[in-house]
Formats: sequence, structure tokens, C-alpha cells
Amino acid sequence: MIKINVLNKPSEPFQSTWEGVTRDRVKQWAILEVDGLPTAFQLTVDPGKEHEPGEYTLAPESFGVSNGRLVMTRAVLKPVAVIAKPAAVAAK
Repeated sequence: MIKINVLNKPSEPFQSTWEGVTRDRVKQWAILEVDGLPTAFQLTVDPGKEHEPGEYTLAPESFGVSNGRLVMTRAVLKPVAVIAKPAAVAAK
């Protein structure tokens, strides 16, 4: 099982240049856990699109196929659904 936890740490702004275009970006720290083995990594997102701290899973659009092999082109996170409140018991 894969779990991703975005940490409650301040995002780190930086500038990235790709093909001559410089953009403002931010980095966030997260923990990727595969079968109980944790690894820290950084997510890079646009300013204002930071992820809230908490548990996430990888969205299907994170993956693609290249030369017949499954690849992860970019990490797209989707929050894990949380049940907000228990169902109400009907009165008799």
C-alpha cells in the first residue's frame, strides 16, 4: 500500500528555469510510505496551489505508459476521503 503525507512545514519558494522561461514555484515536503517503509521527498507546485497538510493518494493522471511500461510522469495528489460525521440514527 502507498501512503503520502504532506507535512505541516512552511512551503519554500524558488524560481525554476525551463527552456529559457523562469517561473516562480514552491516546494513542499512530504513522506511517501510504501508497505511501511518511509521516504521523504519534495513536491513542486505553483504558488497558491500548495497542498494542505494531511494524507493523500496518487491520482490516476499521475501515471502513463511509455514503451509498454508503467511510468509516473508527475505526482498528482488527491486527498484521502475522510468521513466528516457518523450517520444519524433515525428516531422511532
